[in-house]
Amino acid sequence: MNHEAISQVFFSSAFTVAPAHTVAALFASPPQGARHVHRMAPMLHSAALLAQLQAACVDALHPEIDWTRETVVGASVGLEFTGYVRAGETVNATGFVVGIGDSSLAFQVDACVGGTAVATGTLGFGIAERMRSEAGAIFP
Repeated sequence: MNHEAISQVFFSSAFTVAPAHTVAALFASPPQGARHVHRMAPMLHSAALLAQLQAACVDALHPEIDWTRETVVGASVGLEFTGYVRAGETVNATGFVVGIGDSSLAFQVDACVGGTAVATGTLGFGIAERMRSEAGAIFP
């Protein structure tokens, strides 16, 4: 992991909320959620927003990681959800590295729709060495 280069990493991205990523759609699968799906609003599920933010962070790190030797794993989530996003709306997300350890780092992330904040906080990641099998193959 190149600590100096990673300290400069930031991102700015946007995505439109697909109907499949709403609370109602995601609650339809598990038995506990399916019983309540008719009560759910057609807004972005917090897990889907988290996944989008984590993906944006990893994408921003991509040039600075030696993917033949290292992999990025989620380590911690410290998000506060402050608003909601309806299906079809566009989320603008930004993030930058705020902390680096020997094999870890943290991003400050923010998401908003228009001028309204919908989430803010930190996402932590570990940079792990890829494992090799006895035959020499690399596992992700």
